[in-house]
Amino acid sequence: GVQHLIHSVNWDDINSPDEATNFTFLSQQIFQSDGPIQCTEFKKDGTVSQVQNTTIFSQSNNGIPSTWCLFDNQSTCDIVSNPKLVKDIGQGEGHMQLLTQARSATTNWMADASGYYRLVWFHPGGIANILSLVNVIAKYHVTHDSRDGDRPNQFCVHKDDGSKRLFTQSKLGLFYLDVAKAEDHVVLLNTVEFNRSKYSD
Repeated sequence: GVQHLIHSVNWDDINSPDEATNFTFLSQQIFQSDGPIQCTEFKKDGTVSQVQNTTIFSQSNNGIPSTWCLFDNQSTCDIVSNPKLVKDIGQGEGHMQLLTQARSATTNWMADASGYYRLVWFHPGGIANILSLVNVIAKYHVTHDSRDGDRPNQFCVHKDDGSKRLFTQSKLGLFYLDVAKAEDHVVLLNTVEFNRSKYSD
């Protein structure tokens, strides 16, 4: 299949040691919703790996803050749009195509999201940072109680070191972790050194 590069990033023209300042879309504090989205992941040979539909973006007409990491139970795609939340950005094998009512976008960029156990798709200029519930529970114990407990109606990700990450429900119904307020600005920090060879998985 044809792989499209993200044209919004010119890696040869980086003129600041803080790469985040080179992304003009960061001047937007919120991103507007384009409605329901379809996420299609493609293998290296161009065949479809999986297709997911999610309505997570259609739940807000007021935009999603760029520091929110959303918890999505309707998709198996992990995708980050804020470059401040990732490191080791590189091209992966295969690509992912996002389709909304207003536009489509394709990316083959992948990145390490603050030590998360697997690579995430990276799409600068996207409208949200998303962790898929199905991918998170593959590695971490996740609990949720809609009524009782010390933290009702929150998803709690229990890490191996005993720490927790809490995804709170917004007024619009989205479950999110605001990484601007999270400890050390990390989402799901893994103590095992990240293996760059996963770019070819």
